[in-house]
Amino acid sequence: MKYLVTDGREIFLHEYGTLESLTQNGQLSFAFVIDLSVCENEINAARLATLTATA
Repeated sequence: MKYLVTDGREIFLHEYGTLESLTQNGQLSFAFVIDLSVCENEINAARLATLTATA
């Protein structure tokens, strides 16, 4: 699994248990998209379950 990690100053690519700095020689250009629909669905289901349980 590949994903990006940051310490707030640098950005690293985590891949196969290693970290590679993407900002070693200055800021690099890159783009990525995060699909939050799964998280949104889980949050909505949990909210609905909470509302149903308290009603």
